[in-house]
Amino acid sequence: MADINFLVILMIINTIFGQPQHEGLQVRTETFKTSPGPYTNVEPMMISLGVRSKLQCLAQCDRTDDCSAVNYHKEDKTCELIHAHDLREAEHDDIQDGWVKGSKYTNDEDCIIPPPGQGDPPPHDCQGWYTRGCHSNGVYPIAPDDNHTAFDIYCDMDDDGWSVIQTRLNGNESFYDRNWLDYKRGFGNLTDEFWLGNDLIHILTTSSFYELKIELKTYDGQWYDAHFSEFSIGNETELYELFIADYIEGDADYGLDLNDGLQFSTIDSDNDYDMDNCAGDFNMGGWWFDTCAASDYLNGKYSPDGGLNSMQGIKWIQLNGGTGMSLMATIMKVRLQPEYYDDHYDYSSYSPSYSSP
Repeated sequence: MADINFLVILMIINTIFGQPQHEGLQVRTETFKTSPGPYTNVEPMMISLGVRSKLQCLAQCDRTDDCSAVNYHKEDKTCELIHAHDLREAEHDDIQDGWVKGSKYTNDEDCIIPPPGQGDPPPHDCQGWYTRGCHSNGVYPIAPDDNHTAFDIYCDMDDDGWSVIQTRLNGNESFYDRNWLDYKRGFGNLTDEFWLGNDLIHILTTSSFYELKIELKTYDGQWYDAHFSEFSIGNETELYELFIADYIEGDADYGLDLNDGLQFSTIDSDNDYDMDNCAGDFNMGGWWFDTCAASDYLNGKYSPDGGLNSMQGIKWIQLNGGTGMSLMATIMKVRLQPEYYDDHYDYSSYSPSYSSP
């Protein structure tokens, strides 16, 4: 018998915002039932090549009108979207190696995030909540490993479940004058501007193999992104050394990968390669600096109108280097590398719904 897995994809949210965290994010769900082997042999409504994971193929169907099923090939990453009419008219499925079929069914159970210490333990990261059917952006508890207490993180569910580690939007939170302890522990508001905290970023990004996506807004209102294949930071003894691998896609171009191997610096802990203290002398904030002029940095002093000296502000060299203009918003977020996703999350062990606390 084919191994049947369950992955929640669509939800109708019944949430009262402004309540204390974990007080009852309740979800009615529509769900995909997936199984390896069957192939729905009909003309697909859309074919996408190079889809990075089964989860992204299912999410693409979820966002496409009239899509009710997918054929996904695990090796060549082909994603075929099947129209609802074609699915109903298909007489039978073929059995073909390498293919996974996913088809929607309706589930009216509620999905509840229980308070700490009650119900099922939290998953490793935001992708885990996405897999469990929670598709609303917001604050969720996660437990990356068994050696540390669960902690809260902001989850970006619009993009299939990214764990957000930094957000700059409006200047509500000061980043540039924070000391080592501030960056170690984290600061800000998880629903507004924040730095998650170097200790927690280390715990999360060393618990498995994570990739990094950075989203950047320029002074003219345009958004850009940069996607890196691997990201983690060391522990405090290692001065939160940055490990970042290849730039793989995006329209912001490379940048942070040039900082690979650098240690973290703040106004009271100068670990950069410049004669000056980049964080303290130029209001650049805590970051992994090489020399002050040659580094991208996203925690500098915020400028509401984007106008700052090029040695200050929020800078991504490929976008605003040399312009004298500061970036207006940044988001840093991580998720499991696609090749580790299916091994990390055993869908069959997750129920689409959770018991009430």
